[in-house]
Amino acid sequence: MGGIALVAVAVNLVELICSAGLPAIYTNLLAMANLPMWQYYSYLGLYMLFFMLDDLVVFMIAMISLQAVGVESKYSRFTKLIGGMVILLIGILMLLKPELLLFG
Repeated sequence: MGGIALVAVAVNLVELICSAGLPAIYTNLLAMANLPMWQYYSYLGLYMLFFMLDDLVVFMIAMISLQAVGVESKYSRFTKLIGGMVILLIGILMLLKPELLLFG
């Protein structure tokens, strides 16, 4: 599991470095086109769909592989527990100290 996570992080870092400029250029072109708001966000959504398509395919293959190996039940319980704790922590922060969730 650690190796899979390490490969995923490495792949996403390379992807981030290689594609950092393209989204900035794309959104700048959309802003200069003076499109209606619904068209602007439709084009952004379409871009995000195609940008994330390879990640979705890899994620689906990984989930199918985990089911085939039998790791799914243990892994699923663990991730639900961690995910629930993170969401609970974010909710508590939103109620008590929302400024901690702001970037910048």
